[in-house]
Order: sequence, then structure tokens, then C-alpha cells
Amino acid sequence: YLPAVAEAANARVPIIVLTSDRPAELRDVGAPQTIDQVGIYGRAIRWSKSVGTPEPTVEWMNLLAGVAARAWDESALGRGPVHLNLPFREPLGPTVIGEGAPTASLRPQATPPPRLEVAGSPVADLLGSRPLVVAGDGAGGEGLSELAGSVPVLADPLTAARRPPLLLRGNAMARAGLLDRLTPTGVLRLGGSPTSKAIATWLAVHPEVPQVLVDEVGRRDPAGSATTHLRADPEAVAWALEGYEAEPGWLDAWRTAEATIDAVFADLPGPSEPAVAATVTACLGARDLWVGSSMPIRDVDDFGVGVDGRIHGTRGANGIDGLLSAAAGASALTGRQGVVLLGDIAFLHDLGGVLTARRLGADLTIVVVDNRGGGIFSFLPQADQPGPFDLLATPHGFDVAEIAKGLGARVVDVPTREALERFLVPGPGLHVAVVTTDRAENRAIHDKLLSRARAALA
Repeated sequence: YLPAVAEAANARVPIIVLTSDRPAELRDVGAPQTIDQVGIYGRAIRWSKSVGTPEPTVEWMNLLAGVAARAWDESALGRGPVHLNLPFREPLGPTVIGEGAPTASLRPQATPPPRLEVAGSPVADLLGSRPLVVAGDGAGGEGLSELAGSVPVLADPLTAARRPPLLLRGNAMARAGLLDRLTPTGVLRLGGSPTSKAIATWLAVHPEVPQVLVDEVGRRDPAGSATTHLRADPEAVAWALEGYEAEPGWLDAWRTAEATIDAVFADLPGPSEPAVAATVTACLGARDLWVGSSMPIRDVDDFGVGVDGRIHGTRGANGIDGLLSAAAGASALTGRQGVVLLGDIAFLHDLGGVLTARRLGADLTIVVVDNRGGGIFSFLPQADQPGPFDLLATPHGFDVAEIAKGLGARVVDVPTREALERFLVPGPGLHVAVVTTDRAENRAIHDKLLSRARAALA
């Protein structure tokens, strides 16, 4: 469970991990299938406890009820993973409890802390007349959508409401230098750090601009540039600032820039990686989209359109593992059809997720961008230097389509954007499309599009 625990710890997802164990007397004496499980997840856990071996008594059941209630509270209020280690002795069959019945309640007792009332607070004074909202993972909802009607919002793909009027091209705008031309008087940062490196870098090198960070648990501020930290519900803060009176023309300037970027990206060459991101989001409908953490999430940030469904990812720990498994589990649990957009390396790292989707009967449409390795590394300075770049790019040498067929998926080739659109028509079952691209060509396409955007905004 370690990958899931690490992701939950970073993404603020409440989960309770139950691990069965040998009794204490069999630890560290060479007993088979026995390791030290106490504290096995380290500091990634909000709270942990190794419960004693079961006893057929009312007192022990009361103790267990209290532990269960606290585990729930610690996970829910701490927004993260809790670990209960449960040792058992043989025989492992059921045992009848003695006289009486447990008296402790299994119902969690704690209540969430009260939401912050922002009205009348100095937050508005800190933001000034030209506020900018940067909404990261964990933020978003109707409150954020309402706030976007009065101030510019740069919404991460993983916000809960990535749809108009939320601005969709924040990363492209930042890379094109717009933040230096439309400099805000203050920044309201909601939730986690943005996927966009350009926005994060701008925030890091401009600590003179007041930055109010709103996060319910912890302080997600890698550069330490936030001047004020509010431990509050980002959605409540967004609602409290609804109707913010910004400087006349401030929001219009950002919307004009958005329209300019839209025009530049309107005719993307296909089946390039930018075109894949645009096509997948345009064809999503009400389905959920699961998007890989490397280039796919960045392409959705730059080239995706507004969606009606939710966009999910594993950006807590920024890992590429387990995305297919997460999508399969969610689809099977909710009965909703899902679309997955990921790279070839991420696909190969979670082949078990394809088998899980098939076993659970999940309705998943999977789009694999196969550029024969980690395409994102082609954007690093090392790619232009002489030397063994492939050691960084991790070419795998596998036929992704044949592997998917061997796992029982229906696999189609999508050589054109129109073919991809036909593939993305909603339908039941497990389907995989492999889009073959070239890493060097992909970087050239991105550079050309960025140059055009920069020129159009100048």
C-alpha cells in the first residue's frame, strides 16, 4: 500500500489502511511471512496504532471501538492516511464473546473545525485592486466559478470546476510573459501548488507581490513565497470573496488574452500531443478524465478545453504509478465511464491496472501517447547537450498496442485526429488507442506554438 499511502499523504486524501499481522511473539524470530509492520509507512501517516491481538471480551471490543472511531477522526480531519496494524493468533476462526455487549460507540465524535469567515478580514486589502487567483489541486467548485466572474482565475486542470468562466490557459499565459505585463497587486492561492511550472516560478521570484495561501491542512508552499497563510476551506474563501470589486478593465484584459491564446491554439496539428489533449477534453462529455502526471497533465493545462466532468490525477506525489488502477477502481465503484490519457511509460508501470479494469468490468477508454520514452525530458536543457540523452529519456522498446491486446483490451490505431474523435465516442468496455509521436518533433511543435502565442500577446 506504500504508493497509495504516499499519494494520499501528499494529496490530502483521507484513507484508513488496515494491515493484518502476526502476533508480537512471532516477530523477529524467523517466522515465515513476517516483517516488522509497526510504523512501516513512516511520517506519511497522520496517525498509526498497532492494535493488540483480539480477545473474546467486552472490554477489548470497547477498546477496538474507540480505536476505530479515532482512526476515522484522524483521517477525516487530518485529510490523510491512517494506519491500523492488526495482529492475529491462531486459530483464526471466530470466537464467541463472553457475557454482555460492547458499550462504546463506533460513531466518530469529532467535528470539522469551523469555516473561516473572510468577510471583513484583511484578505481583500492584501489583494488590492488587481487581484489574481491561482487555484490548485483541492480547490474549485461553484464558489470559484462565481469568483471568476469578477476576478481573473488561473485554474489548474485538477480543480473541481475547470470550465468557463475559469481561465484555461494559465501556463501558456505565464510562459508567454503575460504575468509580467499584467502584474497583479496581490495573488490569492487556493489549495495545492499549481501544475504549471511557469506560474510556480513566477510566484517564487516575486515575493514582493502579496500572496495569500489558503489551504486546509498543512502549508503547500515549496518556494516559501506566501506572505499570508490561512488554514481554511478554499471554497469558503472563494464564496466569501464573490463579487470582488477589481480595477475596471482588469478582468477584461485577461479575457482578451485568453481569446488571443484560444485563436493561436485553434488549429493544432494532428495527431500531435497538443492535439490529443485538445481532442480528448473536447470529446469527454460528462465522463471523468484521468490524466497522467508527466506531459499529459501539462498538455491538458495548455491545450485542453473546458469540461463537464471531473479531471483526476496523481499529482500529490507527482508520480506516474497507479493511474490505471485508480481509474479502474473509480469506474467500477461509481458505474461511470472514464477516459484515461497517459504516456507510454505510465501505461507500462501499471499494466496490472488494465487487468484490474477487465476483471472489474470497468468502462474505460484509454488513450496512450507513445513517444518511446519520457517525452517531458526532451524539454530539459540536457536534451540539447551531447551525450547519452536516452539514459534520461528511458526508451522502453515495447510494443504498447500488442501488450494491451494481450491483456484483453480492444486496441485501435488512431493515425488522425478524426480517428481519435471516433474512438472517443462513449461506449462500454475496455478500449485502448495508441497514438505514436516523436519526442523531438513534439518539442518543436510546442516551441512553435509558444512562439506564436508570445507574438500574439506582445
